[in-house]
Amino acid sequence: MLRTILFLMQVTSGFAADGIGPFDGQWTGSATPIVQRCKSANVTVTVEGTTVIGQAQFANDAPSIMGTVREDGGFGATIGWQPLTGKFGTDGFEGSFKNGDCEWKMRMQRSEREHLLPITGRPQQSSADRSPN
Repeated sequence: MLRTILFLMQVTSGFAADGIGPFDGQWTGSATPIVQRCKSANVTVTVEGTTVIGQAQFANDAPSIMGTVREDGGFGATIGWQPLTGKFGTDGFEGSFKNGDCEWKMRMQRSEREHLLPITGRPQQSSADRSPN
């Protein structure tokens, strides 16, 4: 019994009573190169609990972003095969990554949070949207 309680505490820590985590939602922004010869990118990620999935759209490439956010907002991921680190906060995200001689600073703002279902990230239907059975 004690093991079950401890497991449930670990699984649910950091999540609100409604099942939506503090950083859940759609985040959008940009990755700006530090070196001028490198290209910038538009960035979009979705946070669901501790899972972060998204994409950086460069002119000729669109690497996937896959990572994990901790309860304190600390973030670790890969963008393509390169490490990406940063920090989520209530007002935004800041991070950085490198590839070869290029280095980028990434900044994002949450663009959507409301009406997310836990785990799926899909908009929640209101009772008026559902068809009666």
